[in-house]
Amino acid sequence: YIQKCARTVFAQTLKEIEYVFVDDGSTDNGIDLLQQEIRKFPERFSDISIIRHERNRGISAARQTAFDRATGEYILAMDSDDYIVPEMLEQLYNEALVSGADIVFCDFVSETENKSIRKNFSFSPSKNKLIEVAIRGESALWNKLFRRNLLTSYNIKTLDGIDHGDDLAVLVKLLFHAEKFSYLPVPFYHYIESNCQSTTKAFKPKHIDDRINLVNEVVEYLKKEEKTYQYEILLMKALRKAKILLLTNGEKQYIGLYNEINPYIFKLKVTTYTRIILILSNISIPSILKIYLWLLKKSRQIASKF
Repeated sequence: YIQKCARTVFAQTLKEIEYVFVDDGSTDNGIDLLQQEIRKFPERFSDISIIRHERNRGISAARQTAFDRATGEYILAMDSDDYIVPEMLEQLYNEALVSGADIVFCDFVSETENKSIRKNFSFSPSKNKLIEVAIRGESALWNKLFRRNLLTSYNIKTLDGIDHGDDLAVLVKLLFHAEKFSYLPVPFYHYIESNCQSTTKAFKPKHIDDRINLVNEVVEYLKKEEKTYQYEILLMKALRKAKILLLTNGEKQYIGLYNEINPYIFKLKVTTYTRIILILSNISIPSILKIYLWLLKKSRQIASKF
């Protein structure tokens, strides 16, 4: 995937681009393939940095290394198995200049082995709504061009050791401090769903701890204005609890997770499936909860809604 990714970023119509590649202790020939592509774009040589981690430290650490090296006015954080259309950065950057936006959003295309599906970003000029959208799952950084000084001015860092859903904490903090947002309804970014080796594909028990740590981090950050973001905090806890129960088949230790959401179960805008999980965990009937979760997991289409 790295060759196509690199080829599309080097072929951007925007000329003033700084490229930072982080080799996170790889053991394959990815860097050799990257170098092959670099040689095809000699005009980009002086703008390219390749940083190597001596050991694999995970996606959050790799992204932080890239952020620390970056010097540009805006940042786009790509995944190395995806690709972008030639005019993406120029159009997003021009929109940022014209609108004065701290963050510019765009649509993307989800690429599977059999089809390409356009995904429209749920944009709103409201900061609360954008934080809610991120909590509901549209938290990837790769379709968002954001001002670098948001990272430096507010000391926003990735969460070292978090390998699943790590974008959420960074994005919520960016949104929290950003003042102006803009959106181009164009699918510039192509997200590769068919990469079975992607860190988002294989479930690991550690992902449960990652989810809980992410909730703790975001809640602590939003507590600075807890009344303003009360709904978003409750929603995040509800969605993450339902997902954790689904992934763990209703393990007892997670049934009492975030009990403070129980009085609000019927006030939160969640799917019927999520609400039923929360109700069953609230009334403490583990056997019925397990049966319901089993039925949900039997239906891949339903399970994918979480």
